[in-house]
Amino acid sequence: IMSLHIALLLGIPTRPAPARTHDSPPPKMDQETFRFVKDSVKRELFDDHRARVLRTAVDAGARFDCDQARELVSCFTFGSGQVEAAVVLHPRVVDPIRFEHVLDVFTFESDKDRARRAIRSAR
Repeated sequence: IMSLHIALLLGIPTRPAPARTHDSPPPKMDQETFRFVKDSVKRELFDDHRARVLRTAVDAGARFDCDQARELVSCFTFGSGQVEAAVVLHPRVVDPIRFEHVLDVFTFESDKDRARRAIRSAR
């Protein structure tokens, strides 16, 4: 019983995670890993370097929810960088029905429209 108590305190699962069904969405990135990715993106000085870091995470198979994607898009300084980030992130979000929430970060409606068109054409 002592080992069970220690496992619970340390956050170690005491039973296997339930199996995913084909209908369940893939899991989003855990908060600790997300903070690391976001900090890595923010650490870069230029949007093209930020995009490179973001693509590395996406290419590694990372999945995000729309709240996380919104935070990442907001790390970019200019509309063009935000558009690129949104296009890169869109196929990797676990809740795409909420993607308009991500686009709310954009200052200009024209950038939102560019992102929507690029996402549509990428499908």
